[in-house]
Amino acid sequence: MKKNLILSVLMLGVLLVSLGVVSAVSAIDITSPVNGESYDEKIDIEWTVTGFFSGPVTYGIFYMQSDDCDDTQEWATNPSVGIIAQGRLYNPQPLVWDISSLPDGDDYCLRVTGSDGINFGNDQVGQFTIDHTDPLINNFVVNYDGKERDRPPIDNTEKAEVYLHATDDNMDFCEINWDDGTTTDCSGDTTKSYRHQYEDDGNYEVVVTVRDVAENEATADVTISPENVAPTIDSEIGGSTDVASGQAVMFDATADDVEADLDAGLICEWTFDGSDEVETTADSDGKCEVSYTWASASIHTVDLCVKDKDGGENCDFIQYEVDVQDPEHMTPMQQVVADSVFEFELDSPWAVSNPYRFKTSFSNLVICDEVVVPNGMTVAQGGPDNRCQVTWTPTNDERGEHPVIIRVEDDVTGDYKYYSFDVTVYSWGIALVPGWNLISIPYMPENTKINSVFGGIIENVAYEGTSTYTIYQYNAVEDQWYRARKYSSNSGYTGTDKKLSNIVPGYGYWIKMDAEDTIYGAEDMFPINTVPGATGINLATESWNLIGRFGSDPASLFWKTALRTLRKPFYNKHYVSALLGIYGLDSVTASGETTWSVATDIELAEGYWVRTAEGENGRTTVRYEPDSI
Repeated sequence: MKKNLILSVLMLGVLLVSLGVVSAVSAIDITSPVNGESYDEKIDIEWTVTGFFSGPVTYGIFYMQSDDCDDTQEWATNPSVGIIAQGRLYNPQPLVWDISSLPDGDDYCLRVTGSDGINFGNDQVGQFTIDHTDPLINNFVVNYDGKERDRPPIDNTEKAEVYLHATDDNMDFCEINWDDGTTTDCSGDTTKSYRHQYEDDGNYEVVVTVRDVAENEATADVTISPENVAPTIDSEIGGSTDVASGQAVMFDATADDVEADLDAGLICEWTFDGSDEVETTADSDGKCEVSYTWASASIHTVDLCVKDKDGGENCDFIQYEVDVQDPEHMTPMQQVVADSVFEFELDSPWAVSNPYRFKTSFSNLVICDEVVVPNGMTVAQGGPDNRCQVTWTPTNDERGEHPVIIRVEDDVTGDYKYYSFDVTVYSWGIALVPGWNLISIPYMPENTKINSVFGGIIENVAYEGTSTYTIYQYNAVEDQWYRARKYSSNSGYTGTDKKLSNIVPGYGYWIKMDAEDTIYGAEDMFPINTVPGATGINLATESWNLIGRFGSDPASLFWKTALRTLRKPFYNKHYVSALLGIYGLDSVTASGETTWSVATDIELAEGYWVRTAEGENGRTTVRYEPDSI
């Protein structure tokens, strides 16, 4: 389309002249405006000069309305050309051309030439367009099933769909802002439907922005109101259906929801037997897990409800049933000292010498599986008869009572039962034999009363009538024997005015047994409290003292194992007799006759006679302390 020629000189330039001679300018390269682009309010005119020049020379920048920038068309200059700069100006600063008053939609060309007729290479910019018109958004609506219409509220498991139709010959930018922190680039196709899933319910103002290369912009918006949808439970509750009371059972199920609710963690509300509720959080895949233990045998039920962070809820009241059985409790109670091996075989030959005498009701060989066991205990088939073997080596950190449940199955009939027993881990143990025993306890008990410390062995402590004592302790400082006897009913210990009330470390104790047994203790190291013996005892000088060893760790003892080391501190302070020293019990007859010898080791749990010498500076006692030099 041909239009009237519009001529206008916009700028003045500089032609360089040196020594009165015009120097050559090889080319002027115009870099802005760009050939084929559209512009709205203004154009930054930029160019570069190749060559050199000096002196003031005018030049002109012209534009012409043209469809094809035909170089044969007439270019005219504007009579208002003036000099705007002098000097060595190879890269003039950009000049701003205000085109806001020029007609919209026309094509133009740009040219630079010398005002004195010197041609600067006829450099010109090809066709560019003046564009004052905003892009047109013909349609931006919510679609439903591919049709434009009013639609009911969507839910957040669906993808919202908007239909966009926008036009402009020079479209450069298109973006949909979904109002939830996400955007979609629609510049590749502005006539298209776009889908987006909202993770949360609410009202969202969706805005589309389009822009052409002339920076003209248009926007449109539409409101979408997704509603929350509750999670779904995609699997049945899984777990064991045949368990023992006291056994922790794991249950699981899988739920599903939109990604945001899964990432936030679905809340799994488990209900056991219709009343006991336990809440857990699902993982990002929607898996719900819970561990539960029933204390009684019955048919128990499990229900599950799943909630999302927006309050959506789905429940499964299938009444998952679990048959819980009570294990048959096996006796007697078992004990083991820390760092010792506890092991036995089910259905091993019955023998008094075997303290682990567990017997099942099955006549055939049994297969066993651990159900509830403490950390480190193993239950497996083994040995020459392939019996069920239990093995455990507990540490002192595991002292205390531990329940054990084992599932036992008849290898022939397939019948099965649950069996349970208890194992108590102690810090130390003292083996007692029938007759007289001279012992000491290495730790301070939490309860020092004789009924507590010797309560576990009372059935096997000798009883010889109401006037005969079978437990003794000697205090050399007071030169006094303290004594005790048990009641014939095994209900406790008693004594006279010299009654032995407390059993503490540091002293030696005589105790008479009718049968073998073991004293166990599960206490911490010294000191624990301030009862007698907790921090040490006094020994009388120039006297025999009946003592025991403190603690169980040889590395931390005041008295080491070698006699020379043990006696040295007393030699230095003249406390231990160089002739008599320390004696340990070798033997004792049924009538109470004893034999002794010089002790070469101070053993754990043993009692000893120690002869002290005369004290320094008239001292009558010496302190015997644990963990001291």
